[in-house]
Amino acid sequence: MWSIANEISPILGMVMCLVIFETVVNTAVGTRLSFQARLLPAGTRQFRWGSLATDIVAFVFSLVGFIHLVGEVYPLFGYLGFVLMAAVLLGWVRRARLAQSVRA
Repeated sequence: MWSIANEISPILGMVMCLVIFETVVNTAVGTRLSFQARLLPAGTRQFRWGSLATDIVAFVFSLVGFIHLVGEVYPLFGYLGFVLMAAVLLGWVRRARLAQSVRA
């Protein structure tokens, strides 16, 4: 989108660049706040310190580079997905066995 806007007009390209940057920041802040609210009670001192710590960790990860980070994180989440599927399957089997033992 930025490239198309920049071909139309350099000023429009700059406006689109700012809009895209604002969208990325807005998404990052919203995601961080929802993540933080699940860990600590909002509006407390712990929440503020936790937010600062989360921001620092996110900034450090942003310096790694997007391509490298995605190359490391996507496979990790794939493996975690397999672990989660195994845990769900194990729970399903245990629940079925428990139901059978209760009936017997």
